[in-house]
Amino acid sequence: MTFKCGQLLLVEFQFTNNVGSKIRPVLVVSEDRFNRGQDVVVVPISSRCDPNDQFSIIISDTDPDFPATRLKMSSAIKWSKPFTISGTLVQRKLGVVSGPTLTRVQDSICKLFRAHSP
Repeated sequence: MTFKCGQLLLVEFQFTNNVGSKIRPVLVVSEDRFNRGQDVVVVPISSRCDPNDQFSIIISDTDPDFPATRLKMSSAIKWSKPFTISGTLVQRKLGVVSGPTLTRVQDSICKLFRAHSP
Protein backbone atom coordinates (compact mmCIF):
# COMPACT_ATOMS: atom_id res chain seq x y z
CA MET A 1 0.00 0.00 0.00
CA THR A 2 1.39 3.43 -0.90
CA PHE A 3 0.60 6.64 0.95
CA LYS A 4 0.55 10.30 -0.02
CA CYS A 5 1.34 13.36 2.04
CA GLY A 6 -1.95 14.81 3.28
CA GLN A 7 -3.80 11.50 3.50
CA LEU A 8 -5.73 10.66 6.63
CA LEU A 9 -5.38 7.04 7.69
CA LEU A 10 -6.95 4.90 10.37
CA VAL A 11 -4.20 3.03 12.21
CA GLU A 12 -3.84 0.77 15.18
CA PHE A 13 -2.43 3.32 17.60
CA GLN A 14 -0.34 1.83 20.43
CA PHE A 15 -0.76 3.55 23.80
CA THR A 16 2.44 5.18 25.07
CA ASN A 17 2.53 2.78 28.04
CA ASN A 18 2.33 -0.17 25.58
CA VAL A 19 -0.72 -1.56 27.38
CA GLY A 20 -3.23 -1.81 24.56
CA SER A 21 -4.12 0.04 21.40
CA LYS A 22 -7.00 1.77 19.64
CA ILE A 23 -7.90 2.58 16.06
CA ARG A 24 -7.17 6.28 15.57
CA PRO A 25 -6.84 8.75 12.69
CA VAL A 26 -3.42 10.08 11.69
CA LEU A 27 -2.20 12.49 9.02
CA VAL A 28 0.62 11.49 6.65
CA VAL A 29 3.27 14.24 6.76
CA SER A 30 6.22 12.57 5.01
CA GLU A 31 6.97 13.31 1.37
CA ASP A 32 5.53 10.96 -1.22
CA ARG A 33 9.00 9.75 -2.28
CA PHE A 34 9.64 8.57 1.31
CA ASN A 35 6.26 6.83 1.44
CA ARG A 36 7.17 4.30 -1.25
CA GLY A 37 8.83 2.13 1.38
CA GLN A 38 7.25 0.21 4.21
CA ASP A 39 7.23 3.11 6.69
CA VAL A 40 5.37 6.41 6.76
CA VAL A 41 5.70 9.47 9.04
CA VAL A 42 2.42 10.61 10.58
CA VAL A 43 1.00 12.91 13.25
CA PRO A 44 -1.95 11.95 15.45
CA ILE A 45 -5.40 13.49 15.19
CA SER A 46 -7.61 13.94 18.24
CA SER A 47 -11.28 14.81 18.62
CA ARG A 48 -10.32 16.87 21.68
CA CYS A 49 -10.01 20.40 20.31
CA ASP A 50 -8.43 23.04 22.53
CA PRO A 51 -8.26 26.35 20.64
CA ASN A 52 -5.55 27.51 23.08
CA ASP A 53 -3.23 24.58 22.34
CA GLN A 54 -0.36 26.11 20.40
CA PHE A 55 0.80 22.65 19.34
CA SER A 56 -2.40 21.69 17.52
CA ILE A 57 -4.11 22.83 14.36
CA ILE A 58 -7.89 22.56 14.42
CA ILE A 59 -9.82 21.13 11.48
CA SER A 60 -13.29 22.55 12.02
CA ASP A 61 -16.38 20.76 10.75
CA THR A 62 -17.49 24.16 9.41
CA ASP A 63 -14.44 24.42 7.12
CA PRO A 64 -15.41 24.02 3.43
CA ASP A 65 -12.68 21.36 3.01
CA PHE A 66 -13.81 19.35 6.06
CA PRO A 67 -15.94 16.80 4.14
CA ALA A 68 -12.81 15.62 2.26
CA THR A 69 -11.25 14.54 5.57
CA ARG A 70 -14.08 12.06 6.21
CA LEU A 71 -13.67 12.73 9.94
CA LYS A 72 -16.83 12.62 12.04
CA MET A 73 -16.26 15.85 13.99
CA SER A 74 -13.96 18.82 14.38
CA SER A 75 -10.51 17.54 15.30
CA ALA A 76 -7.04 18.66 16.29
CA ILE A 77 -3.92 17.76 14.32
CA LYS A 78 -1.18 17.20 16.92
CA TRP A 79 1.67 18.41 14.66
CA SER A 80 4.27 18.40 17.46
CA LYS A 81 4.07 14.61 17.88
CA PRO A 82 5.35 13.09 14.60
CA PHE A 83 6.23 9.40 14.55
CA THR A 84 7.02 6.68 12.05
CA ILE A 85 4.75 3.69 11.60
CA SER A 86 4.82 0.60 9.48
CA GLY A 87 2.29 0.58 6.68
CA THR A 88 1.10 -2.76 8.06
CA LEU A 89 -0.60 -0.89 10.94
CA VAL A 90 -2.91 0.96 8.54
CA GLN A 91 -6.45 -0.32 8.76
CA ARG A 92 -7.72 1.83 5.89
CA LYS A 93 -7.39 5.16 4.12
CA LEU A 94 -9.85 7.73 5.39
CA GLY A 95 -9.68 11.08 3.56
CA VAL A 96 -7.36 14.00 2.84
CA VAL A 97 -6.18 17.28 4.27
CA SER A 98 -4.93 19.69 1.65
CA GLY A 99 -4.37 23.34 0.90
CA PRO A 100 -3.74 25.84 3.67
CA THR A 101 -4.28 23.34 6.50
CA LEU A 102 -1.64 20.92 5.21
CA THR A 103 0.77 23.81 4.59
CA ARG A 104 0.28 25.04 8.19
CA VAL A 105 1.00 21.55 9.54
CA GLN A 106 4.14 21.17 7.40
CA ASP A 107 5.42 24.65 8.31
CA SER A 108 4.80 24.00 12.02
CA ILE A 109 6.71 20.71 11.90
CA CYS A 110 9.66 22.39 10.15
CA LYS A 111 9.76 25.10 12.83
CA LEU A 112 9.77 22.42 15.53
CA PHE A 113 13.12 21.10 14.30
CA ARG A 114 14.68 24.34 13.11
CA ALA A 115 17.67 25.43 15.19
CA HIS A 116 17.60 28.98 16.51
CA SER A 117 20.68 31.14 16.77
CA PRO A 118 21.26 32.89 20.09
